[in-house]
Amino acid sequence: MSDFFDSHVHLDGWTASELEAVIRRADAVGVRRILAVGGRPEMNAAALQAARQFPGTIRAAIGV
Repeated sequence: MSDFFDSHVHLDGWTASELEAVIRRADAVGVRRILAVGGRPEMNAAALQAARQFPGTIRAAIGV
């Protein structure tokens, strides 16, 4: 199976357990890295929190 990089996701609005389930499903189909994209303060915070929670999988891109 190939490894995939999801280059644009928005993770605001997910609970910690929902986000964990999303990461498990992504991993099951070969998504190994995810770029969580912000753009507003609350989206930036969610992207940064997700990157802290899943440091081996999620990276954050924040915007203004």
